[in-house]
Amino acid sequence: MGFFFVPPASFAALHIVIAVIFVASSMDAFAQSIQTIFKETYGQTNPAPSPRREPLTEREKAEREERRRLAAERDVKQKHEAQQKAQQAAEERAQAQAAVRQAAVERAERARADLETKRRLAAEQAEKRKLEAQQKTQRENDARALAQAASRQVASDRAQRDAASSTLSSPKVDDPLMRFDGAWVPTSPPGPQLFFNKVALGGRVVNLPTLGQAAIRVSNGESGSNFQISGQGFNCFYAVVFLKGNQRMIWDLRAGDPVCMPSNAYEQVE
Repeated sequence: MGFFFVPPASFAALHIVIAVIFVASSMDAFAQSIQTIFKETYGQTNPAPSPRREPLTEREKAEREERRRLAAERDVKQKHEAQQKAQQAAEERAQAQAAVRQAAVERAERARADLETKRRLAAEQAEKRKLEAQQKTQRENDARALAQAASRQVASDRAQRDAASSTLSSPKVDDPLMRFDGAWVPTSPPGPQLFFNKVALGGRVVNLPTLGQAAIRVSNGESGSNFQISGQGFNCFYAVVFLKGNQRMIWDLRAGDPVCMPSNAYEQVE
């Protein structure tokens, strides 16, 4: 049996051929795998070529720019509206807070005003009570002084009458009505002046504001009085006390008709 002799250089070439065949078969298998993947994914063995884009016309460019402009204006408008809403909400919150503060200030002012009013009324009431107490004390003091002076005056007038009637040879007694002569003005309360005028037989007449002309004389001591005022339809009995050197007199109504003048104090007019 004979052997076929192959030179060494032929072995090297054979190896190269075998490698090329292996690579080629591998590339075919790889290509088939890629085609299978595209077929399963896109339903075709080769990927679809991208469509060729035609250049935009001037109208399309203008429409695209218009869409962009409108979108930009819409974004600006929405942003502006959002800012306005935020500003309005902030202003409403500020107004609400200001209203709350103003209400608190008004409540405080009302409370302070009420407190001041209460204090003022309390002070006025206290001053009124104090004045009333002083007036009451003054009236009581005046009444006591009037009663004491009237008692002394009555006793003095009685003593003078007794002395005048006891003897014809006694000196002439002073005229008790002489102290009324002249003009007098009432002070508690104030009123029109009274004018006492001397008439015949040593009498005195006076024009009273509401009763008209009346005569004044020494009373008979009725109800502790010492002088009597009489006129048409009325008789009034007073305890009269002269003070300050006969420059002031106090009349205390003791008895008489309802129309009689009430008690009062008088100052003589110079």
